[in-house]
Amino acid sequence: MKSVARYGTSLAVIVVSSFLGMGCSKKGPECQTVIGSMNALGTKLSDAQKVTGAADSKPEQIAAALRPFAAAAKDTGDTLAKAELTVAEIKKIAAEASVASLALAASASKMANDAEQMKGLDAAGKAVDTQKKIVDAADAEIKKLCQAGAECAELAKVLVAFPPPPEKADNLEATGVWTGKLNAWATELAKVKIDNAALKTQVTAFDQGWKTFAAAMSTLVTITETAKKYDDVANAFNAQIDSANKAIADANGYCKS
Repeated sequence: MKSVARYGTSLAVIVVSSFLGMGCSKKGPECQTVIGSMNALGTKLSDAQKVTGAADSKPEQIAAALRPFAAAAKDTGDTLAKAELTVAEIKKIAAEASVASLALAASASKMANDAEQMKGLDAAGKAVDTQKKIVDAADAEIKKLCQAGAECAELAKVLVAFPPPPEKADNLEATGVWTGKLNAWATELAKVKIDNAALKTQVTAFDQGWKTFAAAMSTLVTITETAKKYDDVANAFNAQIDSANKAIADANGYCKS
Protein backbone atom coordinates (compact mmCIF):
# COMPACT_ATOMS: atom_id res chain seq x y z
CA MET A 1 0.00 0.00 0.00
CA LYS A 2 1.47 3.34 -1.04
CA SER A 3 0.75 6.99 -0.30
CA VAL A 4 1.46 9.35 -3.17
CA ALA A 5 1.77 13.14 -2.83
CA ARG A 6 1.53 15.30 -5.93
CA TYR A 7 2.05 19.05 -5.89
CA GLY A 8 0.30 21.80 -7.82
CA THR A 9 1.45 25.43 -7.74
CA SER A 10 1.80 25.76 -3.97
CA LEU A 11 -1.07 23.51 -3.19
CA ALA A 12 -0.36 19.95 -2.16
CA VAL A 13 -2.82 17.67 -3.88
CA ILE A 14 -2.92 14.34 -2.08
CA VAL A 15 -3.66 11.01 -3.71
CA VAL A 16 -4.58 9.12 -0.58
CA SER A 17 -4.23 5.39 -0.13
CA SER A 18 -7.23 3.16 -0.69
CA PHE A 19 -8.81 0.85 1.83
CA LEU A 20 -8.30 -2.85 1.39
CA GLY A 21 -11.27 -4.83 0.10
CA MET A 22 -13.29 -6.81 2.61
CA GLY A 23 -14.87 -10.15 1.83
CA CYS A 24 -17.89 -12.03 3.06
CA SER A 25 -18.11 -12.82 6.74
CA LYS A 26 -18.19 -16.32 8.21
CA LYS A 27 -18.86 -15.00 11.71
CA GLY A 28 -22.37 -13.73 11.17
CA PRO A 29 -23.90 -10.29 11.68
CA GLU A 30 -21.17 -9.00 14.00
CA CYS A 31 -18.51 -9.44 11.35
CA GLN A 32 -20.84 -7.87 8.82
CA THR A 33 -21.24 -4.81 11.07
CA VAL A 34 -17.53 -4.09 10.82
CA ILE A 35 -17.15 -5.21 7.21
CA GLY A 36 -20.19 -3.31 5.95
CA SER A 37 -19.26 -0.10 7.75
CA MET A 38 -15.68 -0.04 6.48
CA ASN A 39 -16.65 -1.05 2.95
CA ALA A 40 -19.10 1.86 2.82
CA LEU A 41 -16.42 4.24 4.11
CA GLY A 42 -13.98 2.90 1.51
CA THR A 43 -16.47 3.85 -1.20
CA LYS A 44 -16.65 7.38 0.19
CA LEU A 45 -12.86 7.54 0.20
CA SER A 46 -12.75 6.44 -3.43
CA ASP A 47 -15.21 9.20 -4.35
CA ALA A 48 -13.07 11.81 -2.60
CA GLN A 49 -9.91 10.52 -4.31
CA LYS A 50 -11.36 11.27 -7.74
CA VAL A 51 -11.13 14.96 -6.86
CA THR A 52 -8.18 15.15 -4.43
CA GLY A 53 -6.03 13.16 -6.83
CA ALA A 54 -6.73 15.30 -9.90
CA ALA A 55 -3.94 17.72 -10.79
CA ASP A 56 -6.41 20.36 -12.02
CA SER A 57 -8.68 20.29 -8.95
CA LYS A 58 -9.20 23.69 -7.35
CA PRO A 59 -8.90 24.12 -3.56
CA GLU A 60 -12.64 24.68 -3.15
CA GLN A 61 -13.34 21.49 -5.11
CA ILE A 62 -10.99 19.54 -2.86
CA ALA A 63 -12.72 20.98 0.21
CA ALA A 64 -16.12 20.01 -1.17
CA ALA A 65 -14.91 16.46 -1.85
CA LEU A 66 -13.37 15.98 1.58
CA ARG A 67 -16.31 17.19 3.67
CA PRO A 68 -18.68 14.28 2.79
CA PHE A 69 -15.89 11.82 3.52
CA ALA A 70 -15.17 13.50 6.87
CA ALA A 71 -18.86 13.25 7.79
CA ALA A 72 -19.02 9.62 6.70
CA ALA A 73 -15.85 8.72 8.62
CA LYS A 74 -17.22 10.31 11.79
CA ASP A 75 -20.51 8.48 11.38
CA THR A 76 -18.65 5.20 10.84
CA GLY A 77 -16.47 5.78 13.88
CA ASP A 78 -19.45 6.63 16.08
CA THR A 79 -21.45 3.65 14.78
CA LEU A 80 -18.66 1.16 15.43
CA ALA A 81 -18.00 2.62 18.89
CA LYS A 82 -21.64 2.13 19.87
CA ALA A 83 -22.18 -1.24 18.15
CA GLU A 84 -23.47 -3.94 20.47
CA LEU A 85 -20.94 -6.69 19.82
CA THR A 86 -20.44 -9.81 21.89
CA VAL A 87 -17.49 -11.54 20.25
CA ALA A 88 -14.35 -10.27 22.00
CA GLU A 89 -12.10 -10.31 18.93
CA ILE A 90 -14.66 -8.50 16.79
CA LYS A 91 -15.20 -5.92 19.55
CA LYS A 92 -11.43 -5.28 19.57
CA ILE A 93 -11.30 -4.94 15.79
CA ALA A 94 -14.35 -2.66 15.77
CA ALA A 95 -12.75 -0.44 18.43
CA GLU A 96 -9.58 -0.12 16.33
CA ALA A 97 -11.63 0.64 13.22
CA SER A 98 -13.63 3.23 15.17
CA VAL A 99 -10.51 5.03 16.38
CA ALA A 100 -9.04 5.00 12.86
CA SER A 101 -12.29 6.28 11.32
CA LEU A 102 -12.61 9.15 13.81
CA ALA A 103 -8.98 10.12 13.23
CA LEU A 104 -9.63 10.15 9.48
CA ALA A 105 -12.71 12.28 10.04
CA ALA A 106 -10.76 14.86 12.03
CA SER A 107 -7.93 15.00 9.47
CA ALA A 108 -10.27 15.18 6.47
CA SER A 109 -12.19 18.01 8.13
CA LYS A 110 -8.97 19.93 8.84
CA MET A 111 -7.78 19.35 5.27
CA ALA A 112 -11.11 20.63 3.93
CA ASN A 113 -10.83 23.78 6.06
CA ASP A 114 -7.26 24.40 4.93
CA ALA A 115 -8.16 23.80 1.29
CA GLU A 116 -11.02 26.28 1.57
CA GLN A 117 -8.57 28.92 2.80
CA MET A 118 -6.35 28.31 -0.22
CA LYS A 119 -8.96 29.18 -2.83
CA GLY A 120 -7.38 32.59 -3.48
CA LEU A 121 -4.01 31.08 -4.40
CA ASP A 122 -4.20 31.62 -8.17
CA ALA A 123 -5.58 35.14 -7.85
CA ALA A 124 -2.86 36.15 -5.37
CA GLY A 125 -0.14 34.72 -7.59
CA LYS A 126 -1.47 36.58 -10.62
CA ALA A 127 -1.74 39.81 -8.61
CA VAL A 128 1.91 39.55 -7.58
CA ASP A 129 2.98 38.98 -11.20
CA THR A 130 0.82 41.84 -12.48
CA GLN A 131 2.12 44.37 -9.95
CA LYS A 132 5.72 43.34 -10.61
CA LYS A 133 5.22 44.14 -14.30
CA ILE A 134 3.72 47.52 -13.37
CA VAL A 135 6.62 48.53 -11.11
CA ASP A 136 9.19 47.29 -13.61
CA ALA A 137 7.56 49.40 -16.35
CA ALA A 138 7.42 52.46 -14.07
CA ASP A 139 11.06 51.95 -13.08
CA ALA A 140 12.10 51.85 -16.74
CA GLU A 141 10.17 55.07 -17.49
CA ILE A 142 11.67 56.84 -14.47
CA LYS A 143 15.18 56.02 -15.68
CA LYS A 144 14.35 57.29 -19.18
CA LEU A 145 12.95 60.57 -17.86
CA CYS A 146 15.93 61.12 -15.57
CA GLN A 147 18.36 60.46 -18.41
CA ALA A 148 16.40 62.90 -20.57
CA GLY A 149 17.05 65.77 -18.16
CA ALA A 150 14.36 65.59 -15.49
CA GLU A 151 15.51 66.73 -12.04
CA CYS A 152 16.21 63.44 -10.25
CA ALA A 153 19.03 64.14 -7.78
CA GLU A 154 16.90 63.91 -4.63
CA LEU A 155 14.70 61.18 -6.10
CA ALA A 156 17.74 59.07 -6.94
CA LYS A 157 18.87 59.12 -3.30
CA VAL A 158 15.54 57.59 -2.24
CA LEU A 159 15.24 55.14 -5.11
CA VAL A 160 18.68 53.67 -4.44
CA ALA A 161 17.54 52.88 -0.89
CA PHE A 162 14.54 50.84 -2.08
CA PRO A 163 14.29 47.62 0.00
CA PRO A 164 14.09 44.59 -2.32
CA PRO A 165 11.29 42.10 -1.59
CA PRO A 166 11.98 38.57 -0.30
CA GLU A 167 13.08 36.19 -3.06
CA LYS A 168 10.57 33.52 -2.05
CA ALA A 169 6.89 33.80 -1.13
CA ASP A 170 7.08 31.27 1.68
CA ASN A 171 7.81 33.19 4.88
CA LEU A 172 5.10 35.35 6.42
CA GLU A 173 7.41 36.90 9.01
CA ALA A 174 10.00 37.91 6.41
CA THR A 175 7.25 39.36 4.20
CA GLY A 176 5.93 41.37 7.14
CA VAL A 177 9.39 42.76 7.90
CA TRP A 178 9.85 43.72 4.26
CA THR A 179 6.44 45.41 4.14
CA GLY A 180 7.45 47.52 7.14
CA LYS A 181 10.64 48.58 5.36
CA LEU A 182 8.67 49.34 2.21
CA ASN A 183 6.26 51.60 4.10
CA ALA A 184 9.18 53.46 5.71
CA TRP A 185 10.78 53.87 2.28
CA ALA A 186 7.48 55.14 0.82
CA THR A 187 7.33 57.77 3.58
CA GLU A 188 10.71 59.08 2.49
CA LEU A 189 9.68 58.98 -1.17
CA ALA A 190 6.65 61.12 -0.41
CA LYS A 191 8.95 63.86 0.89
CA VAL A 192 10.68 64.28 -2.47
CA LYS A 193 9.39 67.24 -4.46
CA ILE A 194 8.82 66.36 -8.11
CA ASP A 195 7.90 69.15 -10.53
CA ASN A 196 7.99 67.17 -13.76
CA ALA A 197 4.43 65.88 -14.31
CA ALA A 198 5.43 62.83 -16.34
CA LEU A 199 8.05 61.85 -13.78
CA LYS A 200 5.61 62.34 -10.91
CA THR A 201 3.10 60.05 -12.66
CA GLN A 202 5.67 57.27 -12.99
CA VAL A 203 6.95 57.66 -9.42
CA THR A 204 3.36 57.43 -8.16
CA ALA A 205 2.81 54.28 -10.23
CA PHE A 206 6.05 52.84 -8.86
CA ASP A 207 5.08 53.65 -5.27
CA GLN A 208 1.49 52.39 -5.48
CA GLY A 209 2.54 49.35 -7.49
CA TRP A 210 4.91 48.18 -4.77
CA LYS A 211 2.31 48.76 -2.06
CA THR A 212 -0.23 46.68 -3.96
CA PHE A 213 2.48 44.09 -4.61
CA ALA A 214 3.15 43.89 -0.87
CA ALA A 215 -0.52 43.28 -0.09
CA ALA A 216 -0.75 40.56 -2.72
CA MET A 217 2.50 39.00 -1.53
CA SER A 218 1.20 38.87 2.04
CA THR A 219 -1.94 37.08 0.85
CA LEU A 220 0.10 34.66 -1.26
CA VAL A 221 2.47 33.82 1.61
CA THR A 222 -0.43 33.30 4.01
CA ILE A 223 -2.04 30.85 1.58
CA THR A 224 1.29 29.12 0.97
CA GLU A 225 1.76 28.57 4.70
CA THR A 226 -1.75 27.14 4.88
CA ALA A 227 -0.78 24.79 2.05
CA LYS A 228 2.13 23.55 4.16
CA LYS A 229 -0.27 22.77 7.00
CA TYR A 230 -2.55 20.97 4.56
CA ASP A 231 0.38 18.86 3.41
CA ASP A 232 1.28 17.93 6.99
CA VAL A 233 -2.29 16.89 7.80
CA ALA A 234 -2.53 14.96 4.53
CA ASN A 235 0.57 12.96 5.46
CA ALA A 236 -1.06 12.12 8.80
CA PHE A 237 -4.22 11.21 6.89
CA ASN A 238 -2.35 8.63 4.85
CA ALA A 239 -0.84 7.17 8.04
CA GLN A 240 -4.35 6.93 9.51
CA ILE A 241 -5.49 5.02 6.42
CA ASP A 242 -2.76 2.50 7.24
CA SER A 243 -4.37 2.07 10.66
CA ALA A 244 -7.78 1.62 9.07
CA ASN A 245 -6.33 -0.93 6.65
CA LYS A 246 -4.85 -2.88 9.56
CA ALA A 247 -8.26 -3.06 11.21
CA ILE A 248 -9.77 -4.22 7.92
CA ALA A 249 -7.06 -6.86 7.43
CA ASP A 250 -7.65 -8.11 11.00
CA ALA A 251 -11.37 -8.31 10.32
CA ASN A 252 -10.81 -10.17 7.07
CA GLY A 253 -8.51 -12.63 8.73
CA TYR A 254 -10.75 -13.32 11.68
CA CYS A 255 -14.09 -13.34 9.90
CA LYS A 256 -12.91 -15.67 7.14
CA SER A 257 -11.26 -18.13 9.49
